[in-house]
Amino acid sequence: MKKIHININKFSTKVTFILMLSLFFVMTLSNFLIYKFSLDSQFNQVRRELMGIAHISTLMFDADLISQVPLNKNGINSPAFKIITEELNKIKEVNPIIEYIYIMGRTDQEGVLKFIVDPEPVVLKGRKKFPAPTSYPGDTYDAGNIPEMLKAFSEPSADKKLTADAWGFSFQVTPRLLIKTVKHWQF
Repeated sequence: MKKIHININKFSTKVTFILMLSLFFVMTLSNFLIYKFSLDSQFNQVRRELMGIAHISTLMFDADLISQVPLNKNGINSPAFKIITEELNKIKEVNPIIEYIYIMGRTDQEGVLKFIVDPEPVVLKGRKKFPAPTSYPGDTYDAGNIPEMLKAFSEPSADKKLTADAWGFSFQVTPRLLIKTVKHWQF
């Protein structure tokens, strides 16, 4: 049996090796770019879908009913809170893409919003050591670092990137849409 000996000092061997490395680099780069494009496309598709759900869902809510929710911890016992919670849960039930759904409103402070209705005001799953903050009616939320959330008071909007907050990091896009009334309630 004859041994094959490759002479790495030959010019043709060096050129072949460089071509192979170049091909590997181009294939890796193209795979990365295709992956990035696909990921961005899927993210934007989810954004558009959630914005559509939010837009249609706002038709289910009456601003007068929302304004009847007392903005304190006992607000969760009010009839208005219970009616709105039931409607939010229906939306969530028929749209499995939605993990959390709530209604927020503006405050007098720039970049700070307040929870009005959250069907789950206390989040406990997976947080035994470090419980999540609450979202009872009237609890505040600092939205200063989420411009899309604040933009929702002037036009339909959804997050353009994933964000982390005190409730954790979520792979869900959160749509927000203004319910256009004199009271400026936000969904």
